[in-house]
Amino acid sequence: MKLTYMIGEPGIGKSTLMAALTANYIRTPLPNAPFAVDLLTDMEGNLHAAELGKQRQTYSGTDALSFNVMPKICDWINQPTEYINNLLGEGDRLTSAKFFRTAIESPHVTTLNVVHLTAPPHIAPQRRQQRGSNQNETWLKGRTTKINNLQPYITHQLDATKPFAQQLTTLKEIAL
Repeated sequence: MKLTYMIGEPGIGKSTLMAALTANYIRTPLPNAPFAVDLLTDMEGNLHAAELGKQRQTYSGTDALSFNVMPKICDWINQPTEYINNLLGEGDRLTSAKFFRTAIESPHVTTLNVVHLTAPPHIAPQRRQQRGSNQNETWLKGRTTKINNLQPYITHQLDATKPFAQQLTTLKEIAL
């Protein structure tokens, strides 16, 4: 299974980009999963990927999962899921060395793509302001430190200032 996980500071566009990547698929919750994960199929019922977390307006992706989800997801990644070839995720909740190490060490994850969505320092604050975010500045600085500490796991950089269609094409090439 190929796991593609997108990281980046809050407001950079992770959820928007992931929503566009998965927009043309039919979402079906994975039965009996210990957390939210959707199977993504086409109109003919062919499975293309599974996505961790939930799609919703605010704090989508894995940020929609509970704070105690990490052990459940790490256990699940280590279970055989031979019918899921592509696993997608984005958000702060699983952006951690523990999650990435678990994926690397799992016999069921053949490829780990950690995509860092980046932009000049003024872009994400502008986007957060546009959406009316009131996230604490100290917490936001912590997210930047967290991502900087994960540099060894990052496999791809994706520029959030490039045209959206170009970002989406690049993400499709990486993830699917």
